[in-house]
Amino acid sequence: MERHIEELFAITRFALAKKPYLEPITDFKKLFTAARENGLSGLFYPVLKDNDSVDDEEKLLLKEYYLYQTKDIAQTKTAQLVSKLFSDIQADHAFLKGMAIKKYYPETYMRSMGDIDILIQPEALADSKSILQKHGFKLHSEGSTHDVYFKGKGLMLEVHPGVDHHLDPKHVSALGSVFADAISLGDHQYELAPEKQLLYLLAHLHKHFLSSGIGLRQVLDIGVFLTAKEKEMDIGKLHSLLDHAGLTRFANSMIAFNNRAVGFTAGKAILGDFVIDENLFEDTAAFVISAGIHGTADDFNKSVPALTKHSLKANKTRGSKRRYLLQVLFPKRDDLMAGEKYLKKHGWLLPYAWVKRWFRLAFKKTKRSIYKLKSLNVEKEVIEEQVSLYQRLGIK
Repeated sequence: MERHIEELFAITRFALAKKPYLEPITDFKKLFTAARENGLSGLFYPVLKDNDSVDDEEKLLLKEYYLYQTKDIAQTKTAQLVSKLFSDIQADHAFLKGMAIKKYYPETYMRSMGDIDILIQPEALADSKSILQKHGFKLHSEGSTHDVYFKGKGLMLEVHPGVDHHLDPKHVSALGSVFADAISLGDHQYELAPEKQLLYLLAHLHKHFLSSGIGLRQVLDIGVFLTAKEKEMDIGKLHSLLDHAGLTRFANSMIAFNNRAVGFTAGKAILGDFVIDENLFEDTAAFVISAGIHGTADDFNKSVPALTKHSLKANKTRGSKRRYLLQVLFPKRDDLMAGEKYLKKHGWLLPYAWVKRWFRLAFKKTKRSIYKLKSLNVEKEVIEEQVSLYQRLGIK
């Protein structure tokens, strides 16, 4: 394993324990780049401020730390406002992903977020839209899975009127009606039952492995949440949900990976005799760190996960590029509705939306389209290795 990955794991472990890390840093630039691409650079200052090997970089670390703190405060205030507004209209709601999990970190700023995700009942969507716009939230797009709003400087809110159907259908089926057994926090605010919360985190993680790649930040959520809530879980119920979703091996892989990488000790009752071997651990670490959050790392090719998904689905690597291109050129109606609102009522206009998309890709996003086409030039062996990794992790 590369040294900067080992150091990233170690520093993250010390940051979560709120202890100083004094070992000399081998290559600060490489380490810091990986940390920033994986959503962890704001954790570095408190743990490295007394480290003599990073004296020259202390101002950079402090700046990153303050950026994380500032964004956390702004997002938390916005989330509190949204919750109050939804309570005022008696709309049951539950925060998802980062906003639901950050309270389990030692400090909330440690769990950075790109946006705020909130789940509501479908029948409350119209009222939620009205009250949000009344209080300064600007509606950016309406999609089949969520509506997107912006408020102030870059504060983004996603309102989900149901569990994301972009998840695997088996995962959605296992989650069922998440409000049915959700835990009331008062004033129409809920949190998912711990077994469902863990299942949702795993299902969302699974989706990103197959669509774009995933960084360490979102993988850490599994270990942090499990450490905080394992004692409250019905392990038998959790095993049943994981079996229903077909996520048992993937759950074991992610729990064992967290324990090995960052030193968590949770999940023994879930893991049983499962052990992550050295090769699987190192291959997973290399992929997760190289991808960055949602596959956004500078040197990462996001086409690799997408091509791997099509190879897994067809049980062969041959033809994966053709299948992927067809998906890009002929996306489903639900995937286009956020930008093409007329499709919500007039599904028969889907062919028109495809032609419009082709024109935009060819003439308005030419450079991006050329880049995407070039990114498909992936060696067969690379896809085969990725398929092998996913199969060993339990990703189907």
